[in-house]
Amino acid sequence: MATAAAARGRARRGAPMYSQKELTSKKRDEFEDILEERRLSSDLRYAMKCYSPVIYKGLSPCKPNAIKSAVLQSEQVQYVIKQLAKEMGESPDIIQEEATEILDEMGHRMQLGAVRFFAFALSKIFKQLFQRVCVNEEGMQRLQHAIQEHPVVLLPSHRSYIDFLMLSYLLYTYDLALPVIAAGIGKCGLQIHCQSSICAEWRDSPDVGDFLGMKIVGELLRRAGAFFMRRSFGGNRLYWAVFAEYVKTMLRSGYAPIEFFLEGTRSRTAKTLTPKFGLLSIVMEPFFKREVFDTYLVPISISYERILEESLYAYELLGVPKPKESTSGLLKARRILSDNFGTIHIYVGQPVSLRTLASGRINRCPYNLVPRHLPQKPSEDIQEFVSDVAYKMELLQIENMVLSPWVLVAAVLLQNLPAMEFELLIEKTLWLKGLTQTFGGFIEWPDNLCAKKAVLSGLTLHSNIARLVDGHVVLHDKGVEDGAVGEIVFRHALAVLMCATYRNQLLNVFVRPGLVAVALQMAPSFRKGSTQCYEALSSDMQKNALSALVQLGAVKKKKMPNGFTYNVNQEAVSKILDMFDDSADAIPEHNEFLFPEYEILIEPEEPEFPADSTDDEQGAEDTSKDTKEQEELGAAGIADEAFQSLDEETLEAMAKHETEEEKIFRMFKKQVAAEPEQIIRYCRGGEGPLWVSGENRPEEKDIPNCVCGAKRIFEFQIMPQLLNHLQVDSLGESIDWGTLVVYTCADSCGGGNEYLEEFIWKQDYSVGCTL
Repeated sequence: MATAAAARGRARRGAPMYSQKELTSKKRDEFEDILEERRLSSDLRYAMKCYSPVIYKGLSPCKPNAIKSAVLQSEQVQYVIKQLAKEMGESPDIIQEEATEILDEMGHRMQLGAVRFFAFALSKIFKQLFQRVCVNEEGMQRLQHAIQEHPVVLLPSHRSYIDFLMLSYLLYTYDLALPVIAAGIGKCGLQIHCQSSICAEWRDSPDVGDFLGMKIVGELLRRAGAFFMRRSFGGNRLYWAVFAEYVKTMLRSGYAPIEFFLEGTRSRTAKTLTPKFGLLSIVMEPFFKREVFDTYLVPISISYERILEESLYAYELLGVPKPKESTSGLLKARRILSDNFGTIHIYVGQPVSLRTLASGRINRCPYNLVPRHLPQKPSEDIQEFVSDVAYKMELLQIENMVLSPWVLVAAVLLQNLPAMEFELLIEKTLWLKGLTQTFGGFIEWPDNLCAKKAVLSGLTLHSNIARLVDGHVVLHDKGVEDGAVGEIVFRHALAVLMCATYRNQLLNVFVRPGLVAVALQMAPSFRKGSTQCYEALSSDMQKNALSALVQLGAVKKKKMPNGFTYNVNQEAVSKILDMFDDSADAIPEHNEFLFPEYEILIEPEEPEFPADSTDDEQGAEDTSKDTKEQEELGAAGIADEAFQSLDEETLEAMAKHETEEEKIFRMFKKQVAAEPEQIIRYCRGGEGPLWVSGENRPEEKDIPNCVCGAKRIFEFQIMPQLLNHLQVDSLGESIDWGTLVVYTCADSCGGGNEYLEEFIWKQDYSVGCTL
């Protein structure tokens, strides 16, 4: 029998879409500096070179106007035009004209002349700004092959305005078809009604569109391949139909790779942002409708040794509005050409086949039950699949981000403010380098450069953030001692946030060990306290905190006509404050002797799979349970599913070369995963306990006989999940166990209302166990 505390849902089974690779053993592609040749040859000759890129299946290139014509004549757009004409009582010709105007506002007008102009200008600018632009040539070769085979979608990380310019420059350098780049116009409204998730998700679209209002520059970008959409178009079905068909037409025709940023906007903190799903669902639709055989998604990681907008981002995080882009402002910004921004690393990842991802998971038959031109709301399975793919692409971007020595320096420096001895900084940087590589971080350490010179090089490049003074490294916050208190705090926070932008690049490497470390530090007690963390002033951190308070119920979010309002739930706040009470001995209800009360539910424990079943049968059984389990999960966060899948994938990969001890613990975790809320396993005299370790298991002689002389046999075991409900973390020296196994008299001696002493065996986790 199995006993469970009230179950709140089970983890979804099935093949996970996420995999955690052993990056330390992964062979990395070699990087080549594409600026090296540019420094030795003519930029004009480079811009005017023979440019005839290969395209999808060798199709003849089509003109932008031909794309527009195909969109207007498409069955989907014509269907919407007729429907709107009927509903509004208008002539179809009038609505057709409106659709034409939408396309004119939206469409790109790519011209080779504009491309050559950008090639010439960017070549000169990049040579001034950057020491090197390094690219993995193997990735470029893979991309060239992919473009010829199937439609391609480029998904780069987004940290700077330079991203989309650099990617187009790169493809031109390698004689590949330039991408058409999705960009947003204007600000998004808060309430959007549409037939697809793109409306709800397009709330912070790519920043390329910020240039559209600039004279000359906006038109040049359009002629270099940028196409634009309004960030808010309410319930305008015509606009939605035209935009979706425009994107799909370019994809189906293989006209050019389509490029957009999954994160939507530039990350101001260098943390990977939650992906947007709208555009991704659009580019997947031709595959779902069998209009293309396959589509390749290409994750691209762009890493900056120094970000051009570092100070701008810090000001924005402190509440200073972003300046509006203008042509005059762009010309004034030319002074940055005298600065050095170090090296850019661009890693073009392995193209991911959409057909392979969908195999065995997505049923495309429903799309064949209705005409293709009729709008269809994506099913829950499709929406979940799009979400999973989006997170998978972001994980692949993260996997191939390149870390510079300065990232390590920034992390160490922020832990040792206000100043740190230079020699100690070198020592700690080397220590962090080794730890980062152990956890799979990809560090590009300068060849034949000792640690001291590497750190000095980073300090020189980032002299606007930190400097060396009398053998100590301090943040560069000149004038911080002058002015009012608010000004002093602002200037110091500015330096800290710029430094934190680089430190944050390590978060993806250390997020898991960091959570474990925090848990260990917090285990003895919860304490309230003041902080001198200037990052608390960051609007990004404040938004995250507000989101957490909403999830905890401490703040209620209410939608209003002009935005959102937040109301404090004082009762919930009081409960949260109790958790952080100053007293190290405090527990909920301030009772040191009684644990919280729960109802125990009893239900049979079904085996994970029959002893005589095959893996294939088990896979089919798991698949049959998916629908019900997904309904139980409801609105469960995709991030939680991702991390669970990562753990399972890692364990399966390790199982091929695991020790006997690791095998026992893996089987324990697998059994527990089937009933994550189980607190007691009852099976008197049956198959025996489920051990957490091969160590410290009792032999027959270790279990004493009952006082009546009869042997004791296994009756039940207490599972470690019970610790989650007892809330004992604040009791000082907390209790802990792997499992508690209870042996009772085989003859069930005794009777009445007497309590009889039985035997319990405590088994802890072994050193090799990883929770």
